[in-house]
Amino acid sequence: MPNSFRIGDVVQPKDGGPKMIVIQVAETREESAVWCAWTEYSQKRNVPFRPDDLVHLPQ
Repeated sequence: MPNSFRIGDVVQPKDGGPKMIVIQVAETREESAVWCAWTEYSQKRNVPFRPDDLVHLPQ
């Protein structure tokens, strides 16, 4: 199932959390992952999320 996330999109978890930037979108036949990056306590974090768990934010 294709998703609408692209590198550079600003997103946030549906249940709240930090604003993040999409840095990679990986898709296979079985699943998709949207890798997101943000800064937390002066440290860069990047974690994969399921597309259904994210919402787009206005840029």
